Amino acid sequence: MKNIEHSWQMITAAGSMLAALNDFLAAAVKDFLPSYDASGLTKVNSERSRHVAQTLVGNMLKVLQFICDKNRCEYSLTPSIMRTARALL
Repeated sequence: MKNIEHSWQMITAAGSMLAALNDFLAAAVKDFLPSYDASGLTKVNSERSRHVAQTLVGNMLKVLQFICDKNRCEYSLTPSIMRTARALL
């Protein structure tokens, strides 16, 4: 859990709590899902809360889709579902 521990230390330096949560998500994915390519997660490079929240939700949906694919879930997050989720923010 070295990635989570390092990320937790960096939260105080983050510009916003949402941006810190996005970084924490990436760290948790690296620790708990080592087969997932965390470099595919979008980095937050905005200070606008709406953009940061959309990035966080988008990243969570990517990870959720990966977990569903790995476990052969009967549900799939289609692009239209992902667009709808982002539009709700």
